[in-house]
Parts: sequence; C-alpha cells; structure tokens
Amino acid sequence: MNIFFKKRIFVLSCAAAILIFIVSRAAFIHFRPLPHQPKLNIILITVDALRYDHLGCYGYKRNTSPNIDKLAKEGIVLTQAISQGSFTAPSLPSIMTARYPNRHGVKAWGDSIDKSLATLAQILKKNGFSTASICASDVFASILGLDKGFDSLSRHDDNLVAGEVTRRAIRWLKDNRSKNFFLWLHYLEPHEPYGPPQHTKKEFTANIIDKGKQAKLVPILAKDPSDRDVYGAIGGIAKYAVVDGRRDMEFYVALYDAEIKYADEQIGIFLEKLKEMGLEENTLIILSADHGESLGDHNLYFTHGQFLYDELIRVPLIIKFKKLFPAYKTIDSQVRLIDVMPTILDIAGIRPSAKTDGVSLLPLISGKSSFPQLCAFSDFDVKKSIRTPEWKLICTDPYGGEYELYNLKDDPKESVNLAKGNLTAEERIQFRFLKQKLNDYSKQELSISVKPIRVLSERARNKLKSLGYLQ
Repeated sequence: MNIFFKKRIFVLSCAAAILIFIVSRAAFIHFRPLPHQPKLNIILITVDALRYDHLGCYGYKRNTSPNIDKLAKEGIVLTQAISQGSFTAPSLPSIMTARYPNRHGVKAWGDSIDKSLATLAQILKKNGFSTASICASDVFASILGLDKGFDSLSRHDDNLVAGEVTRRAIRWLKDNRSKNFFLWLHYLEPHEPYGPPQHTKKEFTANIIDKGKQAKLVPILAKDPSDRDVYGAIGGIAKYAVVDGRRDMEFYVALYDAEIKYADEQIGIFLEKLKEMGLEENTLIILSADHGESLGDHNLYFTHGQFLYDELIRVPLIIKFKKLFPAYKTIDSQVRLIDVMPTILDIAGIRPSAKTDGVSLLPLISGKSSFPQLCAFSDFDVKKSIRTPEWKLICTDPYGGEYELYNLKDDPKESVNLAKGNLTAEERIQFRFLKQKLNDYSKQELSISVKPIRVLSERARNKLKSLGYLQ
C-alpha cells in the first residue's frame, strides 16, 4: 500500500471517529443540565392518594387518565417510584426537602420540619424564581412547615375541588408568565371520601348495580381506633367514607377511578393552557403522588396509612421537559420521591446548599451505567420498610422485633410473608442484609431540632377531619 492510500485511510478514519463522537454527543446532549438558562419554569403536580396502577400509562385498562397518559408519552415514565410515607404528613416534606422522614422529622400531623431545613421553594426563590403553591387543602403546607419560600400561597375555607385548583393555577400563570417560576399544584382527588362530579361518577358507575348479597360486601366501620391520627379502615369502610349507603367493593373502586378521571380532566385543561400561553417549551413538568391508596388490599379499605405495602408507597412519577428529555422513555429502575428535588435543582443548574438523602436522576435518565441501585426507605408511625426492586423488608414492631419479608419478583402483591416460614439460603441472605440496612436507618439521629408546631387550630383540625386524618 503506497503512502497516498495510507494517508487517505488515516484521514477517513479520523473523520469517522469525529462523526461518531458528534453523533454520540447529540444522542446525549438532550440529557445535559442547562445551567443559567434565561428562561426556565418548573411545575410540580402532586395528586393525593393516586395509585400508579390505575393510570393508563402504567397499564390500567379503564380510561381514567388520557391527559396524564399524553404527558407520559411526551416525557419520561419511571415505573418504580417509591414514596417515603404511606400518608401525606411524612411524604410531602420528603418531596420538598429531599430528606427521609427520620431526617426531616415529620411523622404525624402536628410535626413540622425544622427551620434549618431548606425547602425546594426556598432554594428556587433564592435563585430568582417566582414561587407559588396552590394546594387543594391549604393547611397541608402550613401545618408541615412547607409554606417557607412561597411568594404566593392559595388560601381558602373549604378544600378545593380539582376544577378550582386549575382555575386558580391558570390565573396565576397569566400574572406570572414573564417570570422564571416554580408552581406547586396539589390535587386532592382521588383522596377519600370519594365524591366525584356527576359526569365522571356516571361514566364509571352507570353499569354497576347494587347486587346485595351477590356482591362482595364489606362492613361499615364507625371508626378504627387502632391509630391515634388516622382513622384507617381495617376490615371495612370507615363511616365517614361511605357513599350512598353502599357496601359493595366494585362501586367504591369505580368511584375512585371517577375521581382520578376528574383530576385528569383538570390537569389536562391546565397543561393545554400552559401550551396556549407559549410556556410549554421552557417548562419542566413533574407529576407524582404523595402516596397510593388501599382498595381492599391487605384488608385495608379505601384509605391509606396504616401499612407500608406497595399499593400505598409505590407511586407514579412522570417527568417532561422538551428541551432536555426525549419523548416517551420508560425507566424501570427503582427511584424515590426524595430524588425529585435534586433532579429539579440539577436541571436548573443549582447546587444544593446542604447534603440531601436524595440524588439527581439525570445520570439515570441519560443511561449512565455507573448510576447506583437505590434502596428506598419508607415510614408509617413506628413501622419502617426498606425496598429494593426485588425485595422488601418491613419492620412492623421495632420493640418486639417483628418483620415481614417479601420477594417482590415472585410475589408482587406481598401476600406471602417469608419471615414467618423456613427461609431458603437466598432468603436468609436478603433478610440479614435488609435488616442491617433498616436497623442502620432506624438508628440515624436527627441532626436538627424537630419540634411540634403550635396546637392545631380548629380550622386545621376540621380540614384534617374531613379527610379522615383526625378523629
């Protein structure tokens, strides 16, 4: 081979290498953080008590969520997102501080995050964002100490229905569209007691006839005194949640789906208005839930709290940002709600001022192989759980040393407690490993001074009572 051809091959090889590099960079450029953007809006939508498996984008057959499904097709769907609590009080602070409950200190209504903890709203406000919260139950933010950092907090006497949350959100958008903003919307539907509007109620219940003795009936409970804060409905329907005097399971599941459909309609109206205003391109949208809902699973009916099974702590998580992410990518790796805040700050190019328990999900979304497998801890009162994609260990009684072990791959419904039987070699290894991790988590001391807030006002107590949180 003469020198001319050798030089030609060398030049072509270099050109090919450069082309491969450019193409590979183009494939990942959409995943890189965009610091110091001249325009960035952030919208966080949390839907109370929303089960992931009752959404079309997660495989549900009923048409409960066409607008959320559309959002999912335009963004990233994370299929194994785990909440840090099975009811609102511990969960929302975990989202807003990126800390586990044993680090932010909120375990029940009456606890508040410490003043030393910076919230997502505070950090974004400090970095030039206009901030607002429109929460269907306005006392959630103030009771939990999450009102810090918001320029605007929606105030109202009654819990807002989804339509009113959307109307207020659209009004706020019109007044703040020229600014970089952070807007947190919290919809109460499908939180019990279920009371969907007539049009969605009819859509999902029209063909359900009260079959009397032929239906799967559950008892109506006056109250369940087993927990000091949450009614719970172990073994039946709590009295405050009864609708039309019905006791049949199918009817209440239909009502739950009808509530999702109503929230979905209103989320769709809001997202369409965002698009009409020309804000969609520069807006990061994250949709999730604070926790799930038990629809008779594990003998808990039409409520949440009490337990730490997947129907209560596995939640939807959808992320859309047209400038950064491709359309419709599904990620099956386990993530946590404490990862939401670091991800938002990473996208905004903001470095957290303090260490968090959560991590940014951008490396995971970009497909980097070095992203670690994340364990997820969750709390309910004294109960704690640790979850991996394949296994879950729940400590139900830390004083008596009682545990539940589940192989989630073989038993996704968590119906067989392996800790009660003779463990195989693999099960023993998993039990010891998870138990040690859970014990380490339980022993972690708060580095902050967590103090209960003032005695709940009558107004706050009444709102929490209306949702079944207080007796």
